[in-house]
Amino acid sequence: MSEPKSHSADFYPRVVIAAGGTGGHLFPAKALAEEIQARHGVSFLVTDARGETFAGTENVYRIQSAPMRGHFRLFQSLFQLGLGTLQAFRLLRRLRPDVVVGFGGYASAPTVWMATRILKIPTIIHEQNAVMGRANRFLAPYVKTIATSFPDIAGIRDTYKDKIVQTGNPVRKEIEAVREEPYPMLTHQTPINLLIIGGSAGAKIFSDIVPHALTQLPSTMRDRLEIVHQVREEFLESAREAYAPLKIKVTIMPFIEDIETYMQSAHLILCRGGATTIAELTVAGRPAIIVPLPTSRDDHQMLNARMFEEAGAGWVIPQEGFTERSLALKLETLLSLPHLLQDAAQKSKNSALPKAAKRLADLVFMTTPTPSLPPHK
Repeated sequence: MSEPKSHSADFYPRVVIAAGGTGGHLFPAKALAEEIQARHGVSFLVTDARGETFAGTENVYRIQSAPMRGHFRLFQSLFQLGLGTLQAFRLLRRLRPDVVVGFGGYASAPTVWMATRILKIPTIIHEQNAVMGRANRFLAPYVKTIATSFPDIAGIRDTYKDKIVQTGNPVRKEIEAVREEPYPMLTHQTPINLLIIGGSAGAKIFSDIVPHALTQLPSTMRDRLEIVHQVREEFLESAREAYAPLKIKVTIMPFIEDIETYMQSAHLILCRGGATTIAELTVAGRPAIIVPLPTSRDDHQMLNARMFEEAGAGWVIPQEGFTERSLALKLETLLSLPHLLQDAAQKSKNSALPKAAKRLADLVFMTTPTPSLPPHK
């Protein structure tokens, strides 16, 4: 790919960032926004109703969007996408961005499509997963650049490969800071810190399986456990009841705001295989047992997790094989042999592409063709 034109140091672009309303799309989008703002650029986030949970309050705009699923909801989805496209047109005309960046999800498609096809604004899409999502596959023929997290992405046609730049997946600066900290020492006497996270909405199967699996561990090992477990709000009480007979130190919460604090002290993490989770694990340099969500679109969580496992950074248990017994055996083996966790932690760190937000922001600044026009009043 040819190098985009650069600008003088005093040029500060206006950037619209479009992302679907899940944490997997929004967390890297917010990391890019923070990097752009740190360079005195101006960023605007466009998402859907779901995204308002994660997006914050500053420079956030909501448009209509809907997945194209099922014959019976097709008309409704088309209407919402059409409305979202009209809203995106009006918003882009008002904000006058220099560049638009899409992070995938259905909410990103109207904004990116309108920018590149109608308003001729330079566009970049970022693909977080090891397989290209549907929104990004639709947009790939039209955009200027395709930024990726992984070196190899399934679902990208050969004709688009000259557009690809591997930047990595942006993570928050707090996660980047964990990378500078050593993996916590684990001996046969020290407490064992286990972090359990289920993605932006939690994973019920973890609260169903984990407490019962822990009862099968040797008591000397179980008594050393210190657990932090993210559980969906509606399952908090049942999770507390499941852990109560174990009489171990456990903290249960519906959303972990300061995940970096717990990731820094974690000896092992149990999680899903979302792209943002994988990026945070590798940037922080932490080993994990990954149970990919089997219903993820195009089985992208399994592909993400297999790449993590192939790097030697952790272990994959498919959900159909994730039982109390299988988890207990895996935990007993790993926690009995701390050098396995230490080795996986180092390989996790080695497989990372840190400072992804910086690389992606560099790409944004280089892609911007001309100084900004003032926005409409």
